[in-house]
Amino acid sequence: MQSGKISYQDNILHFARYGNGPALLLAFHDKGQDQSFVKPLAAQLGGRYTIISFDLPGHGQSQWKSPMDKTALVTITERFKLEFNADRLDILACGSGGRFALTLAEQRCEWINAIWLFDPEGLYHLPWYSAHTRSVPGKGLYRFFAANPKRAISILNALSSIKLVKKDNVAYMQEELHQTEKDTATAQLWAFTKDIIPEPDKVRWQLKKHGVQVQLHISAVSQKRALTFAKKLDVVQIHPDSSQQQLFEAFIQKA
Repeated sequence: MQSGKISYQDNILHFARYGNGPALLLAFHDKGQDQSFVKPLAAQLGGRYTIISFDLPGHGQSQWKSPMDKTALVTITERFKLEFNADRLDILACGSGGRFALTLAEQRCEWINAIWLFDPEGLYHLPWYSAHTRSVPGKGLYRFFAANPKRAISILNALSSIKLVKKDNVAYMQEELHQTEKDTATAQLWAFTKDIIPEPDKVRWQLKKHGVQVQLHISAVSQKRALTFAKKLDVVQIHPDSSQQQLFEAFIQKA
């Protein structure tokens, strides 16, 4: 493994390089992880792939001072394409890293061979991120909730009981608030990547247009959302009741 840093404006994104194969793979981890999540792949595919795995903002050794936007993500990706003389690349992502993978599909799908995902964020409009980024009241509510997670969970339960908020949205936001309460890195990831929100319809259109294959491994709780995203989209294959480990095993077999 080799480590390095790439600068963008006043920010530094730390990454690790595994392997020296001719194909390029970008890997994006979930919240609470770091670039090392991809080691099980690197041990077996280092001769087939050059794997670039990032420490997302708020995690590992990355030093991100201002929100990352889609332009930053595209620019950084293009630098690696040029560095390794890669016309196209593969992408693998888990959880929160899915927003990065799907945003690249939205913005530069022509660069991508295939995408491998486990329980990714970004398959649908997230109520938390939408409220945070798209309205002034929502931004204020986000700040209050993030600063007072216990109080926020109580409010969400009350709103759900009188059917002012959908139960599935409440469940998602409660999970994230529990994470925020115990994990500073998770809160930082939210703050620094609030603009990395793919538009699902645009992603679907780009995948279909460019014929990019998506292997979507999902746990039981994500099946409904995944089926909605993949409806009438032949390039997406869903693997239900799966895990991150099974995603890795399938990738190794395919490679």
